[in-house]
Amino acid sequence: MASTAPKTCYPAQEPTIQLQKPHTPTSTPPTSPTPQPPPYSRHKPSQKSSPMPPSTGSSASHPPQRIEILKSLHNLLVPSGTFAAEFGAHGNCAEVHTALIAALVHRGVAVEVVREACLWWLPTEEEVRKLWGEAGFVVESLRVELRQTELPQGDIGGWVRLFGNAFLELVHEGEREGVVKEVMSVLESVGRVGGGSGVFRINYIRCRILARRGV
Repeated sequence: MASTAPKTCYPAQEPTIQLQKPHTPTSTPPTSPTPQPPPYSRHKPSQKSSPMPPSTGSSASHPPQRIEILKSLHNLLVPSGTFAAEFGAHGNCAEVHTALIAALVHRGVAVEVVREACLWWLPTEEEVRKLWGEAGFVVESLRVELRQTELPQGDIGGWVRLFGNAFLELVHEGEREGVVKEVMSVLESVGRVGGGSGVFRINYIRCRILARRGV
């Protein structure tokens, strides 16, 4: 009878457990990186349409809300009611507008970007007649005239800071006062009245319209 060798029994291998090293908080919590503002871009014009439409006289060149506002005003009037208004016309404050554009271009802002930043709508007489007519008005009187206006502060600086704020926002805050100073310097010999009077005038071109509600 053949003898059989005794079987050797090996103990089962114990599972290996890996313990994570406990996190010991430091005295000061880690700080997340401070978010950085996006690069300041002022050289590429955006793809938005210009807020200052071309002076074509066609309603297709105007934002839809412009004709809708005029239609709402028309509907608020009683039959044959009168609407009177005065606003800046084409060429209004052209010398200030030109000086602002130049000062910004001198600081690296693309001229297309400056045009898009303009919030002023300065229509021609033809644009006004057509737009008011399409809103249902009958234009009875329309006059465009130059009105030289004296600035109470004696210079153009305050005017630029107030009405030209959309332009000034195209440059960093530290550059804005330099833009204002350049505009003031350029226009000193344009708007300053001689004789040491201290008077400074700006060329307002105003449109005055009198229209009534059509039937």
